[in-house]
Amino acid sequence: MSTNKEKHDRGVHKMLSKLIVLSCLVAVAICESKLKVDVVSVPEGCTVKSKNGDMLTMHYTGKLTDGTKFDSR
Repeated sequence: MSTNKEKHDRGVHKMLSKLIVLSCLVAVAICESKLKVDVVSVPEGCTVKSKNGDMLTMHYTGKLTDGTKFDSR
């Protein structure tokens, strides 16, 4: 049999879990609206085009709006 404290703790846990998920969704939505993608170069004479399901590799550098590099491959 559950005590009132156990029921309360489960309710608080559920509420916090939902709040965390909601916060993550809001953060993603805000970041997506500020995302900027620039194409710096395109290969010349490329005859092969990618299609749905293809595995691609690329070189990139991720930078913040202030120019700080956060990732590069």
